[in-house]
Amino acid sequence: VVGARARHTSAAAAPAPGDWYGVVLGPTGHLFLHQATLEYPLLGVSGRELLFPLDVEDTRILQAGQCGICLEEIQEPVTLLGVEIAGAGREGIRITGPAPVRVRNARLIGNGGRGLERSGGYLECLGSEFADNGSALANGANLVLGSQVFGRVANNQFRGEVGIRCEQCEDVLIEQNRLFGHRLGLH
Repeated sequence: VVGARARHTSAAAAPAPGDWYGVVLGPTGHLFLHQATLEYPLLGVSGRELLFPLDVEDTRILQAGQCGICLEEIQEPVTLLGVEIAGAGREGIRITGPAPVRVRNARLIGNGGRGLERSGGYLECLGSEFADNGSALANGANLVLGSQVFGRVANNQFRGEVGIRCEQCEDVLIEQNRLFGHRLGLH
């Protein structure tokens, strides 16, 4: 367990993205991150082939060198509630794998590549704010729905760059979202 208003940051006199690695989970790792702040990590929270559920609530990940939350080939549910990720060099959140992912009331702001990128399974994304993500990549976007993604994207706000990019996704219900101030709203 990491959290309960904990602040994890760089020890450098002049902090910079990537000053410390971040929180790394092995397949059998457990993590409930609540009311924590992670500043200047390379990867805020990362893991591969997780065998236990992951819950991150009311947590801020700021100025990650690469990715705020990077999870590959997840096998158990991931729940992200009230998460704020701002200023990551590439993705705010990147999640692959078959387990369900639920994102609610998140704020993904100014991440260089993609705000939220999901591939390989179910996504429920509700009541979140996406702004100015994707400026560093030609194929960047606030939200990227990749191959084999199905689920629901509703009641979110998307502002700036590309709103929602669908890349070989399956059956995704996109409803009651507000898209504004884009160079391209839905691609």
